[in-house]
Amino acid sequence: MRAFTCFLFVTLCALRAEAAESSEQLSLAKERFHEAAEAHERGAHAEAARLFEEAYRLAPRAQALFNAAVAWQEANEPERAANNFETALAVGGLEEPNLDQARSRLEVLKRTLGYLLVPEPVGGQLSVGHLERVSIPVRTHLGAGTYLVRIVYPNGATLSKQIKLAAGEAQTLNLPSTSPTTNAEASPTNAPAPSPQPTSHNAQKAAPMAAFTAPRPEQPRTDSNRQFWGWFGVGTGAVLAGGAVVLGVKFLQANQAWDDSGNRDKGKESQAHSLRLFTNLAWAGAAASTGTGLLLLSSPKFEF
Repeated sequence: MRAFTCFLFVTLCALRAEAAESSEQLSLAKERFHEAAEAHERGAHAEAARLFEEAYRLAPRAQALFNAAVAWQEANEPERAANNFETALAVGGLEEPNLDQARSRLEVLKRTLGYLLVPEPVGGQLSVGHLERVSIPVRTHLGAGTYLVRIVYPNGATLSKQIKLAAGEAQTLNLPSTSPTTNAEASPTNAPAPSPQPTSHNAQKAAPMAAFTAPRPEQPRTDSNRQFWGWFGVGTGAVLAGGAVVLGVKFLQANQAWDDSGNRDKGKESQAHSLRLFTNLAWAGAAASTGTGLLLLSSPKFEF
């Protein structure tokens, strides 16, 4: 597929300035997004995911978190992927086909992961699994297993609790809202799996979870370049396939003429061999062009 990398490029749409976003933030977000796309191209999926998350922190766009989720999934980090898919859906603004992909991928991930909700103490910090000192309240996906949850209260007091999560299980960890004076036990309770809500994750330490709760208005986004090259690839493949059919017919005629000459006419032999070569090249080009076009039309979009 390297021979057709001209079709496989990242489309970047212009960032729209909003009241809460400075021009410097927008510029940095666009820079991080470019860096993330380049990291993904060279197979550095974890690096790409972190850079996409940084782009989101600077200029919140659901598409950036969707891209981060895809990259985390490719980096074999399903918990982080699920958190980002869930937040992207809660923020709003994803367009087809990414909206359907985010929903279906999250549904599949939830079957293998547990879900932990920690509503209190508000303003405290939680560490568990891949999360380190994130602000409470917290909603996060974790792999099935046993975890040590560490809580730091706003006044510096600490509390630790061991929990066990099963695949597909949701637990709410009930903790004292104020710092405990004794070794208080946290009480985990089972709950139905919640609908998609904003989640905290490691790359969002600088932004409390409350920052993700208010969905942003959907903004129009363009995908003209990606769609154009995708359909261009499919159309080119169709043209090449038509040419291959014509060349194939001419090859059969030239081959028959060579046979009629008793296989002694070198000119007819050379013509038949040339037509066979061109026919095979046309079919190969048609297959590659059509496949690349379909890949562009169906694969996740890395764009704001």
